[in-house]
Amino acid sequence: MWRVYIIKSKDHDWYYIGMSQNPFDRLKSHNSGKVRSTKYKKPYEILLIEEFDSLKKARTREKYYKTGFGKKVWMKKIKDNNGSGFPARSRPAGGPAGNP
Repeated sequence: MWRVYIIKSKDHDWYYIGMSQNPFDRLKSHNSGKVRSTKYKKPYEILLIEEFDSLKKARTREKYYKTGFGKKVWMKKIKDNNGSGFPARSRPAGGPAGNP
């Protein structure tokens, strides 16, 4: 199972969108400074995780979230989840959970 994740720097107003089979292990890599593109703005927290049954579908969603309109979509998902204390988890439309 592939997952697209969005993390936010705890000290800066900066987000990172990535994909991994285990986003929590990947978060450890981001927070330990092993990822070049994120090491200067650590530490991070996970804001959103979406699951996909293939690498191709996950990559498509990751690329979409990096567009201007895609950013509006994931920002709304995060805003709607605000205050729950857990990362937003959803599946793409038509997925087993039926969530957009």
